[in-house]
Amino acid sequence: MIALEAAIHTALVDDVELRSLIGTYKGAPAVFTQPLPQDAKKGLPYVIISGVIADNDFDTSTTRGREIGLNLRCYSQISTDSTDIENIAERLRKIFHRVKVPVGGYKTLDVTVSGPINAPTSSPDLLGRVLALTFTLEEE
Repeated sequence: MIALEAAIHTALVDDVELRSLIGTYKGAPAVFTQPLPQDAKKGLPYVIISGVIADNDFDTSTTRGREIGLNLRCYSQISTDSTDIENIAERLRKIFHRVKVPVGGYKTLDVTVSGPINAPTSSPDLLGRVLALTFTLEEE
């Protein structure tokens, strides 16, 4: 859902604290959708907004709605401890959990966040975390 991904991207890049924790890529905060640019590692640490992984009806007798799930993943270089990645993951959780992020064309009823948990990596020098977001939206 394009409107939801745009709302999430805006919430991430507008957050001053998150911007202080992540890198930059081509002069912008290192927040990506998929597919990643081939040289994305230049922006480490970074955040990836996954595509929608679940989209269910959330209709009542008088309203139409959707419950949409997607993942946020964050990655950083492995250092002596996991403080950097944990700080980023916890900031992501704080930005979204129980915060009614505005989404174009919808009224946000609720946002919940599960995680962070360890994220898979394809490189032995990366450390990652994943958070699952669920947005409950009502059509306007």
